[in-house]
Amino acid sequence: MRTFWAKLDKRQLRIGLALAFCGLVLWQLVSIRQSLQRENEQLTFNLSTIAWKVSETIFEAQRTAQILADYELKKVDHDTVTTSYDVFWSRIGILQNSEVKDGTRLRERANEIEQFLIENEAAVFEPGAMSISEIDQLEIDFAKIADGLRRIWIEDFLVDRSQLFALSDLDAFQNRRRFDIVLALFGLCLPLYLGTELYLSMRAQKREQALLQAATAANAAKTVFLANMSHEVRTPLNGILGMGQALAETQLDQDQAQMLSTINRSGDILFHTLNDVLDIAKIEAGKLEIAPIDFDLRDVLMRCEDKFRSRAEDKGLVFAVEIDPNLPHYALGDPDRLAQIFNNLLGNAVKFTNDGRIDMRVRSIPHETGASFVLRFEVADTGVGISQEKQLTVFAPFSQADGDTTREFGGNGLGLSIVRQLCELMGGTVQVDSMKGQGSTFVVEIPLAPPQALPQLDTVSQAADITPKAEPHAPLKILIADDSATNRKVLKHLLKSLTCEIEEAVNGVEAQEAARRTRFDAILMDVQMPQCDGAEATRLIREWEIDAGLDRTFIAGVTANVLPQQVRDYHAKGMDIVLPKPVKKGALLEVVTNPPKRVA
Repeated sequence: MRTFWAKLDKRQLRIGLALAFCGLVLWQLVSIRQSLQRENEQLTFNLSTIAWKVSETIFEAQRTAQILADYELKKVDHDTVTTSYDVFWSRIGILQNSEVKDGTRLRERANEIEQFLIENEAAVFEPGAMSISEIDQLEIDFAKIADGLRRIWIEDFLVDRSQLFALSDLDAFQNRRRFDIVLALFGLCLPLYLGTELYLSMRAQKREQALLQAATAANAAKTVFLANMSHEVRTPLNGILGMGQALAETQLDQDQAQMLSTINRSGDILFHTLNDVLDIAKIEAGKLEIAPIDFDLRDVLMRCEDKFRSRAEDKGLVFAVEIDPNLPHYALGDPDRLAQIFNNLLGNAVKFTNDGRIDMRVRSIPHETGASFVLRFEVADTGVGISQEKQLTVFAPFSQADGDTTREFGGNGLGLSIVRQLCELMGGTVQVDSMKGQGSTFVVEIPLAPPQALPQLDTVSQAADITPKAEPHAPLKILIADDSATNRKVLKHLLKSLTCEIEEAVNGVEAQEAARRTRFDAILMDVQMPQCDGAEATRLIREWEIDAGLDRTFIAGVTANVLPQQVRDYHAKGMDIVLPKPVKKGALLEVVTNPPKRVA
């Protein structure tokens, strides 16, 4: 030990001591800063928590006042009033148990409100015990409670905020001597501090990388969840709607037909709601993609027109369509997403219009680049309309114009949000011009490019337009590969109107064996199957066909897993087309009788 100290001269010793002292000072600085930060964060968290509880209490007070007004007008029953009263009472209890300083006006007011609730409890919970004037007074009292809580909270919140800054000043004062030492020795601490900051920065970068990896993994898990959710919900829906379609073709009495119509209508609503929720989730996860292809624009428009014309006329509405004769026949874009936009807007117009008319106007306008055109799609109705203030939020997810709209017309509030997101993904815009009670006009403008070649045969609608529709002279040989007996039964019922010979397989291995044994006109291939899934079975069948020098058998994927990356994988494995579950009878018969051909 003496030898070590003897080797150090005084300069080295001073440097060593200075560095050690700077490290100690820096440690003190970091400790003080972290201590103050923790205290401030805790106080801010407490204030935020209480702010949420108070805002919930104010909301329940306003809601109870509104329910009392509705009760006076006989819009709601007595149970609704008592339920709202109980909910508001529970909010007051939560507020009393919050971390609010004793003696504050907020806690005192909460105790006063509790006494008010106790005094009026008997009258509220006894049906018919309150007169109209007493109901009016109770409504006024709840409105005053909401205003009083809001005023007290704003004032106390400002006081607490000032106390927050005062606390920081107090801590700074108490640690003045330590801070004086830090400032005096700052010049010595600076190199060490910079080195420490560099170390912390590098560690933060590593942490950010770890968080990024975690976020990527979370997105991947979310994608898997979406796929599983789609499969688990669409599969039973396929059985429900498929059997509903089959049952509708049997002899039913009037009551049975009405009940079946209700089942099918409810199933369709659930199916469209599922699609909307999955689309929103895909948008938030950045997984919703646009797949541009050459397509028949006029065909997409006419299909949308046909879909909603009968619905409008059933309600006694005039449904007028005006399509510019100069509108290009073919274009390059995503026909499925365009149809989704058109269907959402037309569906809303029919749903929210009880009398009058709906006008659908379509034309093309020049694009500023000159290399493409802009599709302008307008839907005008004479329906309920949207107030000016509500137009600011009508495109937000889970939003409708007001609560009465939801109760009267239903819906999940996702349609217009999806329309906006799809328009933006395609480089377009959507706007609304509306007045309450006087109808609405929605205008969509989306740039589209001219087609690159003849329309490709990737979708059912395109296949129907381009193929020579010929009735088969011999029975069609069809293989249904699905591990679910219910799904196989549904497909057999949907194909019952055709002259066909059907063979069944319960997994991918049996599907391969059947395909090698018999040349089928079409194979309906499920994806999720045991032993060998449908996509892999398709790939192996394609390899066998190539080795044997045989023509491609038409293979349609029939699956609930229809995320964009999944569909791309199915096409890459050799599937000619993908039919999403629940399968529609018309779409199924169309691809079976007129299978689109793809280049191998």
